[in-house]
Amino acid sequence: MGNTVDRSRTGLHLVTMLVLGGACVTELEPAVLPWAAGGDADAASGGLQADGELPCDVQDVLVAACHQCHGSTPAAGAPMSLVSYEDLMAPSQHDPSLSNLQRAVLRMKDAASPMPPGGVVGSGQVAVLEAWLSDGAPHGGCVPPDGTGGGGSYDPVCSSDQYWTGGDDGSPKMHPGGACISCHEQDDDAPLLHAGGTVYPTAHEPDDCHGSAGAIVEITDATGQIFSLTTNANGNFLIEQDEVDSFVTPISARVLYQGRQRQMEQQVETGNCNSCHTEAGSNGAPGRIMLP
Repeated sequence: MGNTVDRSRTGLHLVTMLVLGGACVTELEPAVLPWAAGGDADAASGGLQADGELPCDVQDVLVAACHQCHGSTPAAGAPMSLVSYEDLMAPSQHDPSLSNLQRAVLRMKDAASPMPPGGVVGSGQVAVLEAWLSDGAPHGGCVPPDGTGGGGSYDPVCSSDQYWTGGDDGSPKMHPGGACISCHEQDDDAPLLHAGGTVYPTAHEPDDCHGSAGAIVEITDATGQIFSLTTNANGNFLIEQDEVDSFVTPISARVLYQGRQRQMEQQVETGNCNSCHTEAGSNGAPGRIMLP
């Protein structure tokens, strides 16, 4: 294992572990709960080609929890797609008395044999699917992703109901949701960053809305260095360039919170997280970096 360095600056704690001679094994097994951060829409959703028949909140849950394996082309041994309305309502191969979606919800709640394997689907996400089924699974009208972001219609909400009003005062809590690296590069007095972003409880939160405090964001660079960052009171996390000796792209990341985790689906070449994880989502990201 290499050295562990505890650093504290700008209100964030940075722990760097240099992994030598193999991968670093952490206390949690990787979950299959991706958020997309870069790439095209197919890569972000496991080949998702949605047809607009599903409500947006239902589609969001399926993209986050299912489509890495149950996309339009099933992967990792998945027996079927869970993309279209017909996919979801088809009889389950395991129990024809249930639809694929009913069976999927049961597996999401099954602690002994969970779906996705090794992952945890939030109770709120399960509740979205259960409510839709309880209502008779009416057709929706969500526009599918268009290759530039999450796409679709949605109602933005500031979950915290609090907004940043301090302007450009140099606080690490400033401008949650903004593209941190881009802004810092335009200000000669601002420290340069290797990475920065904001974690939110939902996918479509507006700029300057306060995000979620106390989440752990683990960023792993191309050399195996792991940077463990705790989001501050406004949900922000960052790595200043003068805080670390090296930071090599491409990088991957995951969010840890209350025993759950959300794993990034692919490596990306930038730590400018909010440049893709915007309110609507861009470059294939479905929206904000979300709590698991």
